[in-house]
Amino acid sequence: MVAEDPLEFYATAGPLTRLGMEPALAGAASDVAGIAAAVQGLILHRARAAHHGVEIAARRDEEQLRSASEMLGRIVELDPMPIDRARPPARRMIGNCRHFAVLAVALMRLAGRPARARAGFATYLKPGRNVDHWIVEHWLEYRWVRVDPEPLPVLDFDPMQMPAGQFLSADEAWRLCRSGEVDPRLFGIEQWWGAWFVRNNVVRDLAALNRVEMLPWDMWGLMDRESRLGEGPNDDLVDQVATLVGADDWPALVGCTRMTIGCGRPVLMLRCVHRFCSLSSKPGTPAMVRMRISEGSGATRLHECVVPEPDRRTSGHRRHHQISVADPPRLLRQKPCSGCTAHRNRRAASAPPAPQQQPPNPRRRTGVSRRMTRSR
Repeated sequence: MVAEDPLEFYATAGPLTRLGMEPALAGAASDVAGIAAAVQGLILHRARAAHHGVEIAARRDEEQLRSASEMLGRIVELDPMPIDRARPPARRMIGNCRHFAVLAVALMRLAGRPARARAGFATYLKPGRNVDHWIVEHWLEYRWVRVDPEPLPVLDFDPMQMPAGQFLSADEAWRLCRSGEVDPRLFGIEQWWGAWFVRNNVVRDLAALNRVEMLPWDMWGLMDRESRLGEGPNDDLVDQVATLVGADDWPALVGCTRMTIGCGRPVLMLRCVHRFCSLSSKPGTPAMVRMRISEGSGATRLHECVVPEPDRRTSGHRRHHQISVADPPRLLRQKPCSGCTAHRNRRAASAPPAPQQQPPNPRRRTGVSRRMTRSR
């Protein structure tokens, strides 16, 4: 059941922020600043690993950890000290901004604080660019206060109380792009920039607001990797979602029934994004995603699908997977996105041709037999 009070909803752990009463949690901080400091001593951002002399090639599986409990398990495995004690960089979990945000949210909710992760874009990480980023919002007195729990360079503002404009949530970025105020090509990360990235983050942010903090490279539903502004799968629907998120319309936000699954076949609809549950992602194994689907008549059924892990053998490219609708009895199946297919085709075309094996020569065997006969 969904809590009627949004503060009660965000003070309660979701499927990815649920923590047990592990011994490592003893002495965990309950204040926001203490939680942010603790998280910074537990996780090492992959982009800063080289600066600390930490080799991460053999530890990339840690970036695939989804739930806070899995993160905590890996952190304790690397160093069994209580989590209120900072680890040396080499004994911290390798992660990204999403891992900092999700673990901070989990600890805040464990302390009874309403908190939520937000997907969007930071204006302070790269001059002149809006970089893909995750932060935390926590409820303070009468409003949501934005906090960046990731260790950052010296800034001209307090990351524990971020002023407006320093971080653009995905809905804010989308509305700026749609109004023409900001060029959508200024939003993204590394080599991926454009309106499609902003659209994808709107969907990710909606899921996070429903307490399902997916990985930054997970793709489903309205997401793609190539469409321009106004040419997406359903930009009008993204406009509606951005409006709901921007207005913080709680009843409509948790009851959003129009987030479609699949590409081009909106037959089954996601009844409520927070209905995602039971996500497991052990290193080296696919992730089982279980979701509750509405079929338009009000009735819902539980379906499962498998989302394979990204193929880390391909340098400079992550395999994104979409969930598409198929005919019964297989109602859900995984389908690689066009970027994956194109990348795989390019690799196949550039690969050297395999050497052809010569068929065996029957005369050769016959000659050997004759020689053996003569020797006898």
